[in-house]
Amino acid sequence: MKARILLLPIWLFILSVLVSSKVAFAVDQCNDQLPLNQCWTTKDVIDEHIDSHAQKAMLQMFANGGNQAADASAMLCAVKRGHLEGIHLPDQKVPALRSKAAGSGWWKIIPPGKQSECYKEPAGSSPLIVFSKQIKDNKNTVASALSSAWKDCGLVASVPRCYSATISTPGPSPKPECDVNENCVDKYGEGYVCNKTNKTCEFAYGIEVQPRPCKGKNECIDDWDCSSNRCLSIRGQACGVCAEPGGPHDQCYEQAKKKHKEMIEICGDEEKSKFLDCTKAIGECTATFVGNAKGITDCIEAIGCGLGKPYFERQDCEKGAWAWLEQQRKRCYSTNF
Repeated sequence: MKARILLLPIWLFILSVLVSSKVAFAVDQCNDQLPLNQCWTTKDVIDEHIDSHAQKAMLQMFANGGNQAADASAMLCAVKRGHLEGIHLPDQKVPALRSKAAGSGWWKIIPPGKQSECYKEPAGSSPLIVFSKQIKDNKNTVASALSSAWKDCGLVASVPRCYSATISTPGPSPKPECDVNENCVDKYGEGYVCNKTNKTCEFAYGIEVQPRPCKGKNECIDDWDCSSNRCLSIRGQACGVCAEPGGPHDQCYEQAKKKHKEMIEICGDEEKSKFLDCTKAIGECTATFVGNAKGITDCIEAIGCGLGKPYFERQDCEKGAWAWLEQQRKRCYSTNF
């Protein structure tokens, strides 16, 4: 009887591990992007993948609370993870190039009568939220439009996290971003120019720029000048050269995308294998804890499972795979074949 009483705390510990493991696996709190018990801050919202008007709207969503705050938290988590490619106006670089790759134009992204769209073209691309320029200066209207588009994306929403204001509103960097167009190309890529008035980098659409000097065959300033999607910049020269569609640069990137797909699959397979190991460790912990050194080792492993270790390891694995693909993209389109 005394031995049973002594074993009671051990069984209570094992039960807590089993319960916590189920909770950790079922609830996504975006802990891979934001440490547990911390809130999103204004600095988190100021992200290069989110247009400044959308940033202000998301701050308003957090302030409004309720479903809008939950949507803002979920969208922010999805952007940080790369599951949502970004939140932009239709004529900005990312949606404009995506629509061109899909054989369309940025002005067709948002259907008539709508204020926003979850854009998923070309096939196989990550969702992208696009909202109308006509509403960009009304943050409450933009907030409602973002919530609507987010629901259409169909991504699994993470559990809402709190928000803590660190600065009042997103604002420009205290230091000028640029003096010449080359500063913006180096920072953001082809298609961006320096607005000489406020010293900020902006996409060339709608900005008065000097007439393009490129007149020669196959020369380009940015991707808009090319029948393919790539204008290969040449360091130190105003003009680049259009990549040949389906040529060695595209072939290089296609090979990288195949390898990336394999890397993502491996991440998933490893998570499944670790889940099986978790199940085994929890069983061994339950059966052999008392007076058994191996049982103690299994229980330590079971604690890691209860904290969601396999899930977070998969997130880190996939994050590394996406970072590798971006490195390969830059390499493929900067290599002289």
